[in-house]
Amino acid sequence: MSNDSAAVSYGPMRWLSVRALTGRYPASAALVGLIFGPAVVMAYLGRGWLALAYIVAGNAISLGEVLLFGYDWTTPTYLSFAVFNLIGAVHGYVTAQESDRTSYPFYGRWYGLLALFVGAPFVVIMLVKGFVYQPFTIPTNSMAPTLRSKDYVIASKFAYGYGPYSFVFDIGPKVPLFRADPQLGDIVIFRVPDGSGNDYVKRVVGLAGDRVQMKAGRLYVNGSMASRKETGKVTIENVDFIVYKERLPSGRSYSIMEISDLEGGDETAELTVPEGMVFVIGDNRDQSNDSRYTAVGYVPGDNVFARVDIAYAHEDNHWRLAE
Repeated sequence: MSNDSAAVSYGPMRWLSVRALTGRYPASAALVGLIFGPAVVMAYLGRGWLALAYIVAGNAISLGEVLLFGYDWTTPTYLSFAVFNLIGAVHGYVTAQESDRTSYPFYGRWYGLLALFVGAPFVVIMLVKGFVYQPFTIPTNSMAPTLRSKDYVIASKFAYGYGPYSFVFDIGPKVPLFRADPQLGDIVIFRVPDGSGNDYVKRVVGLAGDRVQMKAGRLYVNGSMASRKETGKVTIENVDFIVYKERLPSGRSYSIMEISDLEGGDETAELTVPEGMVFVIGDNRDQSNDSRYTAVGYVPGDNVFARVDIAYAHEDNHWRLAE
């Protein structure tokens, strides 16, 4: 009689009750799979290897969508998410129905699921962003045509070691660890030395001891002019630019653009880069606030905390290596 009363107390939504969830009823497992996906429901049912297999499969599908459709893969993602979670619901229901388990490992309990699918990914993401690679969004066109406003880039955090601005909240070591100098032509992300707390992305064209100068729109490094060849024209925000392929005396080449050779910043004195500093400039030579101007000036090497390696252009929708 008590069992009948218990069944009635559940009502038609008995598979949503705490007792049903902790008891791993088939309908409850199906609900978990439908909402959270097959990896979570397999862990919930104590099937660790199946959960791991689904994690790998899910990441492989996400990576495949990025490679096929680029960053803006909204429609494929929604479709694959629905199909994948539907698989989780069916597999969860069948597995729970066939299971004769009476106890479950720690990762199948609520705190284990929370640690595995919320805590662990957060820790991994923070470690990767802090020590390996971090995504950034380009805010302006100062590095066009190489990088345009709202482009997405992936920057190496280990390329130059770890300094004061390498980690979130600027909690990096005051004395840099594994410090390495940028190379001429590198696209770097750095903390502007004006105390504003802003981060800029520019190209390094001068290292400590180098002499850098702009004359009639042409870049000179240690008295040698960087060669350039016109490759086309482009219009950005109703402004017409000439696009060039510029080659540094060191041999590194990349694209730049200019309105003309008579704009602000096209004539400077010869500037010698002090020890421990770098000289940076934007590829959009006539619309870039960089080391040519006192607002930025020379950038301390310790302020440089990442190198742009991969750029994702949201307009042409594909991945590419940064020049």
